Amino acid sequence: MQILLADDHQLIRDVMIAYMHASHGIEVVPASTRDEALKEIKTNGPFACALVDLRMPGVRSAFDLLPVVEANAPNPVLLFSGAATFSDLFAAQRLGMIGFIQKTMPAKDVARVVVDVINGSNDLPPMVSFTSHMKAPCHMPDMLSEEDCLILGMVADGARNSEIANGLGLTRSRVENRLRKIYKAIGVSSRLAAANFVNAQVM
Repeated sequence: MQILLADDHQLIRDVMIAYMHASHGIEVVPASTRDEALKEIKTNGPFACALVDLRMPGVRSAFDLLPVVEANAPNPVLLFSGAATFSDLFAAQRLGMIGFIQKTMPAKDVARVVVDVINGSNDLPPMVSFTSHMKAPCHMPDMLSEEDCLILGMVADGARNSEIANGLGLTRSRVENRLRKIYKAIGVSSRLAAANFVNAQVM
């Protein structure tokens, strides 16, 4: 059985390759960029499970991982990162990833999660679920759409309106119009206050 690990850190790839094989007899196919991951899926996949890093060549945000999710479908993809923000997690969830593995998690726990996912378990541990890492969008006002939540999350991450527009495939004027309505919905009047609102939702 094979899984894919897309991560640009050689040490992490080496540890996971050795541990997964020794503990569970699972072969880990490594990739160090998004394009390499897509090539491996085309050649050897879809894999039983794919773990993909958020910060590697070819990936500026979680949105850039959609081709990997689509290529590995219908098999599961897990976000594998040490630095995921609210908008990263929200986007990854909306893209169809099934959970979030932090790089601080012990290798034995990562392996257990991967095995559970491969075996089709729908009862993943809380430490992997997206909702365990963020309270939003549960505490977002009901009038905010999915697009609004993504825009707001990117504001909290420090993105400029042009960057938000490019990342979400929107016009800059639409982003500006949505932000005015978002600010009114959450009761703030500035970008900083909006960012503070989102940060208060993150556990």
